[in-house]
Order: sequence, then structure tokens, then C-alpha cells
Amino acid sequence: MKKYFAIKGRLLTPLVFALAFVGMLFEGHIRQLEKELNEEYERIEREFFRASKMLTILDYSLNNYIKVRQSLILTHTTKIVNGVCHMRPKLAATENDSNPNAHLQALEYIIVGDKALCDKNSTLHHEVGFRIALAPVISLLHDLDEYLIGVHYIDPSGYIISSPDTLSVNVTTDVLEQIQSPSWDVYQDLGEEQLIKVRGPTVLQELKSTESLVSLMLPVYSNHQFEGVISLNIMLDKLLSANQRFAGKLHFIDTRETSLPTSAFQPYSFQDAGIAFHHAIYYDMNWGDELYQFIRMKQNTLVLITVMYILAVMSFLFMNTRHAKSYYEGLAVRDPLTGLRNRRGFEAFLAHTPHQSYVAIAMFDIDDFKAINDQFGHQIGDDVIRYVGDQIRCHIRATDTVARYGGEEFVLYLTAERESHLRRTLLRVKEALCEESEMVVDGGFTISGGVEIVAGSELDDIDAILKSADDKLYTAKESGKNQLIF
Repeated sequence: MKKYFAIKGRLLTPLVFALAFVGMLFEGHIRQLEKELNEEYERIEREFFRASKMLTILDYSLNNYIKVRQSLILTHTTKIVNGVCHMRPKLAATENDSNPNAHLQALEYIIVGDKALCDKNSTLHHEVGFRIALAPVISLLHDLDEYLIGVHYIDPSGYIISSPDTLSVNVTTDVLEQIQSPSWDVYQDLGEEQLIKVRGPTVLQELKSTESLVSLMLPVYSNHQFEGVISLNIMLDKLLSANQRFAGKLHFIDTRETSLPTSAFQPYSFQDAGIAFHHAIYYDMNWGDELYQFIRMKQNTLVLITVMYILAVMSFLFMNTRHAKSYYEGLAVRDPLTGLRNRRGFEAFLAHTPHQSYVAIAMFDIDDFKAINDQFGHQIGDDVIRYVGDQIRCHIRATDTVARYGGEEFVLYLTAERESHLRRTLLRVKEALCEESEMVVDGGFTISGGVEIVAGSELDDIDAILKSADDKLYTAKESGKNQLIF
């Protein structure tokens, strides 16, 4: 069970790091989104400011242009359509026409009004003559901004000057009656000292428009008398969708009529010293779409993270497999009680160890171990076995080894250049075990052993050497114990 959780942890660790890194990338994506939204809000605000400047230009034109009438009126054609007079600039001059104003063919505007507008002797016809110099300016300003769908001058007398010429072509007599009514909602809040009025977002039915528009409206006053309204219609969808990198949509709302939804992300309220804004813009955050956008934009990085995660998992699994293999191999050659080599481990050690001039194989046995178990219990007996193993290991060199051969029996392997050195070392180890044995069990205990010392070159028949050492151990036990037989 512990191994299972170890493997699970090794699999989850790189996953946690990978997810944490992806989370950091996604957080950076959101921070970048916030930055781009701020930049987009500033751009949109600049567009409204540009539109307000256009209104100011038109207002200045209306109040300061020289009232040219006859020459420009003569360059226009008139036509009555469904009770509404349409006045347009003439097309290019023909071969037989020396009209010096043929350049008006490039102007895209229309003047619509009551059918009396088409009567050259009517008051309305002459009234339009005083404003017609504004029409080319309207056409020019309409072409200056891609977001503008139309520029209008609306006169309460009952006519509209519009650019492009297609925008007001569907105006009906009902609409003309509406613009002559002082109660028309467009005229409300258009005092001489009022700021530019913002209308919408809405679909202007009176102009037969199908686009969602925002209109900026500036009243025209002359000698403190209301004369009309200049209106700029901005295509809202086109203005808000300029940045194609956004996964969601920008929404522009009138806060007097619509509340911000719960999904509104980073809302912004417009403010301009010259425009009466009561509007806000926000980003409609859809986390699913935003996540898809993040994956699309960071796909190369995410693929790299996935590859690194897979490599990390494979590395962990490889190391875990090697560790498990080493662990189980260790169990096969180690005694679980003492941690010493067992019989198989001892044989593997001999097979892979270069031998010096002389080798000593010694069999050590705890004297009267059964009596210790009977008197003090198996727990103390286990402590005694562990003590003997630890003490032997501490008193021999790192190049030598000791193994538990079974029960209370231990086998030692020592090498040296002289046989006498081996004898002294084994006697020292035996004495140290006996002298300090009282630390483990009351009264202590003794050790008996049989030792076989051979030349390193004669260590081929290890079984015979072990049997010889075991026979000497038996002799030491039978002849009084607490001794080593060489």
C-alpha cells in the first residue's frame, strides 16, 4: 500500500507543477486581456472624441459659411418619391454640358423633405438654399471615419441632409412629420448650453436602419434660436469588434435603461467634458470561450508543457521501477531483522569481491541463546541478535562483511595480507561482543566460533570452507563454549 501511494505521488507531483505553470500562463492571459481591454476602451473613447470634433466642425460651418444658394441649388436634381422630395447633386457633365460644378459627382449625399422642396418657388426650397453649402462638408466628414454610417443635418422645417445618399432614401412622410414636431424625443435635452447628446444604442426606425447605432447629436442655434440638429450615426458593432483577438464581445449600454450583467468583466464608464455620456462598456466574459482562446493562442507552449509532463512522468516511473527493483533485490539478499546480508547475499558478495592474500571465514554463534529467549523473551532475543550484528559490523573493515546465516549464527568474511592479522582481528571482535553484551541482557552472554583461514587463491570451494568452519564451531561448543577454534 505504501508503494502504491509512493507511485501515485510521483505521478501527481509533475502534474501539480504542470497545472501550476498552466495556471500562471492563464493568469498572464487574463492580465493581458485586461490591458488590451483598457487600450480598446481608450480607442473607442478617442473615436467618440473624433466624432464630437466633427460635430463641432459642422456646427461652425452652419453658423459661419457664406450663404451661397443659387449656384449650388442649380447643380442639384430633384425627384418626388412616394410624396417625399429627393434632391441630389448632378452627375458628371455630359459632352455637351459645360457645367463647371461637374465635380459634385463624387459627393454622396441626399436632401429629403416635403414635396414642396422640389418646387423652386416654395419657401422650403429657398430655405434649403441657405443650408445646402453644408452638404459637401457632411459628405466629406462621412468619409473620414470607417465607423460612421451616416452624417445628418435635421431641420425642424421638414428636411434632412444626409450622407451617404442611401441612408435617408427611405424616409417617409411620417418621418418628415415627426421631425417637424417639437415633442420629438430627439429634440429633448438639446438646449443651447447642453453638451452633445448621446442617443442609443438603438436601431433608428425613422431612417429604416437595421444596424445598432449610437448617435451623437449637437443642436444648432443662431441668435439663440433653435434651427436644427447635427447627428453622427456610429455603427456600434463595427466599432466594438475591431479587435479580433477577443474571445468575448464588447457591449455598450445606456446605464439609465440597462444594468450591468453579472458576467460583465472590467466595465468602464465613459466620460467626456463635451459629451453627455450616461453609458458604460464592458466585456462579456465567457470562461469556456476564454479558455479556448487561451489554448488557441498558447498551443505551442501548452504542447511543450504536455511533452515535459510526459517526460517527467516517464522519468519518475523509470526511477520508481529501478528503486523497486533495487528494493526487492535488497530484500532477497538482506536479513530483515538485522539488515545484514543473508546466505544468498553472502554468496553474491563472495562471487563479486576480489580477495587479498589470506581470507578468513568464521562462523560465530551466541552461546545458550535458547536460554536467553526462555528467560527474557523473544523480544530481548531479537535485541541480542541485532546487537551482535551491529557490533560485528562496527569492528570490521568496510571491505569485509558479516552475514546472518540463520537463527543466532553469523558468518564473517575478512581479508588481510597476513594470517596473524586475521587471527587478532577475530579475537578482538569476539572479546568486544562478550564484554559489552551486558548492555543488552542482564548477565551478558558469550560467543563461540569456528574459523577457517585460507589463501585467497584457494577460495574456490566455498561450501567446503563453510562446512569446515561450521565443524570447528561445533567443536568449540562441545569443548566448553566461549572460544574460537582456528
